[in-house]
Amino acid sequence: MAKYDGKKAVIVDDFATARRFIGLTLKDLGFEFTEITDPNELLPYLETHGDQVDLLLLDVNMPEKGGVELLREVRDSSHNELPVILMMHHEYESILEEGQELEMNGHLLKPFDAFTLSKMLEQALPKG
Repeated sequence: MAKYDGKKAVIVDDFATARRFIGLTLKDLGFEFTEITDPNELLPYLETHGDQVDLLLLDVNMPEKGGVELLREVRDSSHNELPVILMMHHEYESILEEGQELEMNGHLLKPFDAFTLSKMLEQALPKG
């Protein structure tokens, strides 16, 4: 598996167990990460720390604002080039279509393991 030492990810998920599991998986791959529980905190976080972020992992199923809406906000912001991976429990065709229109960099079905995440990162992250 590829190592991503020095890379930083942001996990946006309202479920603590999911954040913990995803964080451990990222850590195994060498990432540092920040957890955000409230999707409304993502853009303010990016305004302050966006130049240090290499990857966003967004849960599509959050009560107040889901990952697709967050993806739209990111693409409309000054951080529109950040790689974004949507996370979901089922492959919803409408969500995948909308994600593709908004230029998501990939999607993962939860739960996923380090190998699956690593393969996705090989496709989603810029080389070099």
